[in-house]
Amino acid sequence: MIREGYSATEKHIYTLPADVRKLLQEKVAHFDDTITIMEYQRLQFDHVMFIRGSVFVNNLVEEEEIPSFLYMIFILKFADDWLLIVEQLNTVAFNESYWSYEVEHTHLLSINLPNELIHLLPKGLDIYELNEKSYVNIFSREDIDGETLFNLPQSIMYEIIKTIKERVRFLAEHRALFHDTTCNNSDPIASEKYIDNSLDNNSQQVIEQRNTNQLTTMSTITF
Repeated sequence: MIREGYSATEKHIYTLPADVRKLLQEKVAHFDDTITIMEYQRLQFDHVMFIRGSVFVNNLVEEEEIPSFLYMIFILKFADDWLLIVEQLNTVAFNESYWSYEVEHTHLLSINLPNELIHLLPKGLDIYELNEKSYVNIFSREDIDGETLFNLPQSIMYEIIKTIKERVRFLAEHRALFHDTTCNNSDPIASEKYIDNSLDNNSQQVIEQRNTNQLTTMSTITF
């Protein structure tokens, strides 16, 4: 079991923002303005690396399985307790062009323990700014290059993309992106592998669509 912080700075409580001090006052016993606290840039907590400025999945909206996110602002340690100051992000929509979720900052803060942030997805995600908007990359902290995307296994695709509609869109874009490559590819093994994967994906999508249609039909029958 590894629980170690990196890039530490000792801080007096009064140097922290007022809203953070208020949260700590509610959480920390014997709180006063004279105590000091350790701030870290990174925390290795068992098998998960927490990095200041990263994002963690907080919850899923059951109807559409849209994730909500928490943005890591401070990694603090008081006595033997690790305290994570996070901001709730508002998920606006999924952007198909960037394959990322557009999010908005809410400035609503809370204190979480490390275990509370990894119950859905045990890894941090990247957040970036583009055209004055914020996006969370679902492929975050993974080395996704052209070859990796070309050979993306169906099992991983199903883990990342939850809804059938989004899977169909991804497969359509994937085929359009790599179709010319496979047609002109001098490596017949790679081309055959892509074709086999496409057939498997298409078959699975047909099965899922049939199941969805059956459920829809059953739901419209009145007794």
